[in-house]
Amino acid sequence: MRRPTRTCRLSIAAIVSLLLFAAVAGAGVRSLWIAEAWNDGNGRFVGLFGGRATYQHILDPPFSPSGHVSSDLGVSPDRRIAGEAIYGVRIGTDSYSRGIRADPSAVQRIFTIHIPLGPILFLLLIVPVRWLVARPANAPAFPVITDAKRA
Repeated sequence: MRRPTRTCRLSIAAIVSLLLFAAVAGAGVRSLWIAEAWNDGNGRFVGLFGGRATYQHILDPPFSPSGHVSSDLGVSPDRRIAGEAIYGVRIGTDSYSRGIRADPSAVQRIFTIHIPLGPILFLLLIVPVRWLVARPANAPAFPVITDAKRA
């Protein structure tokens, strides 16, 4: 089996992948201390919390205005987030009380997906590793035969 060659496209893809790896790793480390979330105004949130990417959709109105939210996880009551980020993907629906507990319409349901950043970082390293394994473009196709002719 022949090794793939290092083409210009592969080199560019490896560089872009390494830059994305650095950006995601930096954001993931920062998310262990500071939570970031972006809201589109229709009840959909995307954010980084405790080393994992999070998507939330509020299933029941009212919706909040769009924008960016940032908070310190040190004062957040949900400190267990960092431990869950190691184990894997979590998908589910949570229910929260909006006010009067006896009123069933006061319950707000939120659909949530949590994805740890570890597997995403691993996928971003595949292309640079492939670039390292590939042989240079100007290398001989059969180096054993070429070396034998020189001797």
